[in-house]
Amino acid sequence: MLRIGDRQQAYGNAWLTTQQTALMLDLSRDGVRVRAGTRLEPGTITHVQLALPDGSGHVRCRCRVVWCKACDAGCTEYLAGLEFVDMSAGDRHRLARARAGPPESPRPNEEESLA
Repeated sequence: MLRIGDRQQAYGNAWLTTQQTALMLDLSRDGVRVRAGTRLEPGTITHVQLALPDGSGHVRCRCRVVWCKACDAGCTEYLAGLEFVDMSAGDRHRLARARAGPPESPRPNEEESLA
């Protein structure tokens, strides 16, 4: 089951088994939401390659299509939720690092700044 509260906005390319490029809209530790040019059949398994949102590379895995619906009435594109099925531990770690973003710079100690 995809955890909706864990999603964060992330734009980038996703390449699917069907040789189509989809637009990644958001990303969680368990899956990804994409916009695709063709309908993806819920329950099917597809191989996916995702561009990491921090630009550090790609991860590959198999995903199960959880849901798919047309973007809007008369629209020729579809939104789909994909759940990660088997992602390597290394790729899960890279994905988590990419989602976290760059580390924050340490803030100066206020007492030291007043001295």
